[in-house]
Amino acid sequence: MTARYTDIVFRVLSESPLISLDDLRGKFPNCNWTPQRNCVQVADSIGAGVLSILRDQTNQ
Repeated sequence: MTARYTDIVFRVLSESPLISLDDLRGKFPNCNWTPQRNCVQVADSIGAGVLSILRDQTNQ
């Protein structure tokens, strides 16, 4: 089994989220967006959906 992970460093955090928690829950209701533990796996299809939303927002 191969483990995949990403190290992310945030230099600046936004006062307002790029995608609201309500929007994430509405578009992807089967994903737990507020886990209480580390190493939570997000399905590839959900990751692709989130990236698509971010791309749409930045192309406006």
